[in-house]
Amino acid sequence: MPFLRRLYRSTREEELALTGWPETMKQLFCDNQFDLQRAHYRRQHPLGEFLVIRAGAEPVGRLYLDAGGETVHLIDIALLPAWRGCGIGSSLLQCLQARAAAAGKAMSLNVLTRNRRAIALYRRLGFADESVAASHMSMCWRETAAGQIQLKTAS
Repeated sequence: MPFLRRLYRSTREEELALTGWPETMKQLFCDNQFDLQRAHYRRQHPLGEFLVIRAGAEPVGRLYLDAGGETVHLIDIALLPAWRGCGIGSSLLQCLQARAAAAGKAMSLNVLTRNRRAIALYRRLGFADESVAASHMSMCWRETAAGQIQLKTAS
């Protein structure tokens, strides 16, 4: 849990820098948000896999997914800052796409609309926009029987 809390905090640093809050308040906020997120994910995805990504023995990220339905749903993926941009996320997503294709399933995910870096990665890997709300975008990836990516456009 300490690693997962530290990882969660690393995903919020940019926002926290704008608050002007003292360190104790930032930590309390992140701990509370982590607990709420964890409870929400487990409630919404009771069959989800909640995995820690390791480089050797060192934990470097998390991968949460739910493959129990008609799609393989990427609940969340996050890496420590030092490990972002190294190709780990791309490799993991491509493995998940292969796993989904082998099961005859599509992949789905939700991403913050302000997370342009992640959206660019998902689009590069063939995910298409499905719907956009104020804070989140739903995206989907499908593979045709011929092995070619089929994009579904947003309506």
